[in-house]
Amino acid sequence: MVYVETPGNPLVMISDIQKIAELAHEVGAKFVVDSTWSGLITQKPLQLGADIVIHSATKYINGHGDALGGAVMGSKKLLAEIRESGVVHLGACISPFNAWLIMRGIVTLPLRMKKHSDNAHKVAEFLNSHSKVASVGYPGLKNHPHHEIAKTQMNGFSGMINFSLGLELMENFEFLKRLKLIKHAVSLGHDQSLIIYIPTEFFFDDMVVFNDEQKKKYTAIMGDGIYRFSVGIEDPEDIIRDLSQAIG
Repeated sequence: MVYVETPGNPLVMISDIQKIAELAHEVGAKFVVDSTWSGLITQKPLQLGADIVIHSATKYINGHGDALGGAVMGSKKLLAEIRESGVVHLGACISPFNAWLIMRGIVTLPLRMKKHSDNAHKVAEFLNSHSKVASVGYPGLKNHPHHEIAKTQMNGFSGMINFSLGLELMENFEFLKRLKLIKHAVSLGHDQSLIIYIPTEFFFDDMVVFNDEQKKKYTAIMGDGIYRFSVGIEDPEDIIRDLSQAIG
């Protein structure tokens, strides 16, 4: 099995789904794509060659931050095997109430994803032009290293951004305290804007699969740490105003 998360958490890196699918299938592997950050609407991995697509339905699909659930998509044959092994024998099934909440939320998903994407693009451009912002990662920006790939396989760039202010560790938390509209919280894909700070050391401690070369590469991208920012569906000018006053 080849497993890819794209857009990737937390650096919003983009993987070439079609190319990886071809490589995986050449050696007889199944290709699985975690497409949660795309919000389902902006990316269709099954059409690009993926065998299985998974989503944390807790995030964009639900959209209201009030339910836990997940989704697995693929061929009828594969899903029948997953259902028998995962649900029948292991009991990994969603509760009826959580399912109802998520189905309620999915009705507005296309509209919400367009708003998330439009807002995030405007916010990313603002951050990218700010003199006190050290770095911005958003696939909709032309300076993103995977912008061209994102253009070919995404219909909109979703609502996830990472950025850095190049501050000392504790100064980042002072910045978070100054935010008024944007909430300091760990989830994403809600109607309201959510942000967390991820120190680089914490990132490596949590993801112990990195080797020294990879750590060097990601340290060059992240510096001492980054903010993971889930841009909500508020008025984009209000979001930008809040960031501006907090940055100072």
